[in-house]
Amino acid sequence: MRAAIAPRDAGSRPPGHDRDAVGHAVRTWRVALEWLLHAVAAAALIWVVEQAAGRRPANVRERANTSTLAGTLVRWSTVEAPSAVTADLDSAPPPVSRDWLAALPGAGTRVSWNARSLLPLALVASPVADPARITRLRVASPPAARVILRDGAGILDTVRVGSGGGASILAREVRGAVEAVAPGASARAMTPGVASLRRVLVLGQVGWESRFVVDALEERGWQVDARLGLAPGSEMRQGTASPIDTARYAAVVVTDSSGAITAGRLVAYVRSGGGLVLAGSAAAIPVLRELVPGTTGTLVPSTPIGPGDSLASAAMRRLALLPISGLRSDAVPLELRDRAVAVAARRAGPGRIVQSGYLDTWRWRMGSASGERSHRDWWAGLVSAVAYAPVAVRPAGVGSDNAPAAALFGALGPMTANPAGPREPAGPRDQTWLFALIVAALLAEWASRRLRGAK
Repeated sequence: MRAAIAPRDAGSRPPGHDRDAVGHAVRTWRVALEWLLHAVAAAALIWVVEQAAGRRPANVRERANTSTLAGTLVRWSTVEAPSAVTADLDSAPPPVSRDWLAALPGAGTRVSWNARSLLPLALVASPVADPARITRLRVASPPAARVILRDGAGILDTVRVGSGGGASILAREVRGAVEAVAPGASARAMTPGVASLRRVLVLGQVGWESRFVVDALEERGWQVDARLGLAPGSEMRQGTASPIDTARYAAVVVTDSSGAITAGRLVAYVRSGGGLVLAGSAAAIPVLRELVPGTTGTLVPSTPIGPGDSLASAAMRRLALLPISGLRSDAVPLELRDRAVAVAARRAGPGRIVQSGYLDTWRWRMGSASGERSHRDWWAGLVSAVAYAPVAVRPAGVGSDNAPAAALFGALGPMTANPAGPREPAGPRDQTWLFALIVAALLAEWASRRLRGAK
């Protein structure tokens, strides 16, 4: 007889079933925790590697001074990239360091700087249209500053800046770069090129004035052509008869009103860029009225010599003068005698005109032992002021820095009122905590796997 089997209760479970379900759930949560710990350790390790590879710590602020700036810039750009830097400068850094500092903000580093003791200094060197190979050096700095000017051959001169903040000298045969040196500052400049000089044409009547103007310019080194009237329809010529244009002549000097014959050509010559010097009565030529800086005044005879007059001014006082009055708005007075304008200049398009009211300047040349040199230098200065002399451009010199302080402000902006403090790198506890987190996560993962029997 087959025994009857009692039906099993639907709510009952085999022995150990609940225990297995709980163990499976625990293992699932443990595996998830192990993966989480592994991910935390990996993320922390990646962060450490990125920091070691040069990623910027959050709070790094550093400082450098003039002597340490060059080396510190290399470290800031290769070893570590601080979030903010401050440059404490007592002089202008070299152009390479200045431009390097200016480039740091592009990499995410804030730059501040201060240079309270920096002396503003600027230097410009420009060639003068003169056969003596003269370079004009202009210095700008605070008044009363003492500036030494030197070139590749040594010291050229020492100047003290006047109340206007500028000084200027003429130097012959400058060698290489010119440097201006003052306490705590220096500037370097190269002359942009050499002026290409053409001939000078002298127009006037045969006489002492025309003769000694030609002599003075030739002694200076100019090649001079002359057309000097002897009588109506007759003239004496020196040099070839060439058209009056800038292809041949750098400047034209008219010593008196006899130049009216060619005055029409002179207007076109100046309008095309030529230089014109009008002496004495030459400024009264009607055709030239559109060019002259001013009108010709009433004749003033020679004046008494004052006790404070220099030799040059005393010699000029011995000359009669046609003062220049009614100056045009664009004219510039160059020389005064007893508040009367004696020499003035202006531009007419690309050309330049100088008007001198002095008469018979040859008397200056004959008046003293130094008169010959002074007369020569004075006339050479007038011609150089107007001469058409294209400059042959030469490559800029390496290391040329005409205005270091101005370039520093231009590259970095104004000085910062509240510069960054001393170096404040990210604290070592941040890195130690991160390392401890990595070790703890890896150990917890390893222990969990071992306890559940996994490799």
